Amino acid sequence: MLKYILKIIKEERERIHSIMIEIIPEWIEKLEDEDLVFIKKFVLASGSLKEIAKEYDVTYPT
Repeated sequence: MLKYILKIIKEERERIHSIMIEIIPEWIEKLEDEDLVFIKKFVLASGSLKEIAKEYDVTYPT
């Protein structure tokens, strides 16, 4: 029974992974890791360049 459940879980995981690959645009897949980190920080900062400037310890012209 446990083997059957694990098999189903594995199949579902693979199915979900293939769906996610279809959802991710090709241009995102081509981004460097550093760019993805920046985008994630930017989104988490609600698009606030002021907040991003603080995080990267750079000045932000106002």
